[in-house]
Amino acid sequence: MNQPIGILDSGVGGLTVLKQALVDFPNESMVYIGDNARCPYGVKPAEKISQYTHELVQFLLTFDIKLLVIACNTATAVVFDELQEELDIPVVGVVAPGARQAAQLSENGRIIVAGTEATVASGIYDRHLLERDPMLNVYGVECSELVPLVEDPTTDPIKLRSQMAACLASVSDVDADTVILGCTHFPLIKNEFQHYFGPRVRLIDAGRAAVQDVKSQLQKHHLENVTDPEPYVDFYTTGDPVEFQQVAKRWLGKDIYVQPVATADLTKGR
Repeated sequence: MNQPIGILDSGVGGLTVLKQALVDFPNESMVYIGDNARCPYGVKPAEKISQYTHELVQFLLTFDIKLLVIACNTATAVVFDELQEELDIPVVGVVAPGARQAAQLSENGRIIVAGTEATVASGIYDRHLLERDPMLNVYGVECSELVPLVEDPTTDPIKLRSQMAACLASVSDVDADTVILGCTHFPLIKNEFQHYFGPRVRLIDAGRAAVQDVKSQLQKHHLENVTDPEPYVDFYTTGDPVEFQQVAKRWLGKDIYVQPVATADLTKGR
């Protein structure tokens, strides 16, 4: 099927998912929307997160997408189950795949989940991890302050590391061997996380893990593109397209064209 895959995120973090999807699915078309104007989601009430996510979904549905990827841990935590029931297309989130990979790879059973306030407060990673192994020790740590720093291409690296150290201070001595990057923005600063925790700690990119679930869903529902020889990737943002392009170039390694979308127009289609 030559319909596109729809990918949504609160901002640029979902590009970490899209980047891996481009590698794994070179024949698939994709439409990405980042809600940069209302980012970060992680410090907002659940009702607002649900509202914003539903608006992004309605926008993507105007492109006749065949599969939806919620490339945002916060949105996944709040509305994943609801969207699975509402939509008649497969829905893939980023929490379950990341938790599954972490549970499989941790050797000492101590796992840190670095996420936004909403993701950590929801306890969704704890539930998924403990369902797989009740003996795991899970330490959630809220790092919402890092999200706008990732969004800002002018962020000073020293300021970023200082803020990261402040966020992670409460888990600095738990001796975890595995850290889930429980926000799709965080792989953009993976090197900084690795520097903080040290080389022996394994970092789990929940977004990359989710791409494996996308592959399974495409195959399960026979949705692979085998007819369109020229797949495309379209980018939209509710924020500043130039700022989005700057971050995207740094992460994707190429120039892209980004189209602006007013938040008031999200539910009105193209």
